[in-house]
Amino acid sequence: MTRRTTFRPQFEVEITEAASWYEVQRSGLGRAFLESVDECVSAITENPFRFRKVHGETRRAPVGRFSYGLIYNVVEDEIVLLACMHSRRHPRRWQDRR
Repeated sequence: MTRRTTFRPQFEVEITEAASWYEVQRSGLGRAFLESVDECVSAITENPFRFRKVHGETRRAPVGRFSYGLIYNVVEDEIVLLACMHSRRHPRRWQDRR
């Protein structure tokens, strides 16, 4: 089954902010972060049930070597990417986005 993938606006903002922060830390690291996010999104779309549930039906997929996870829901024929969260942030930051 092919599912449509949608991105919440805040998800895109969080990815941009994280990539910018990494780029300031070291040139090229922001691009590496974005590539890891793309790989993670691909893994989610290939098999959305592969990653563990973190709250109800909401799942978290780790972003490669970075301390971030992509938070998402699978709703019928759609994958909804809710947040890109650092592993040390409190989960309540994304829980109201479901």
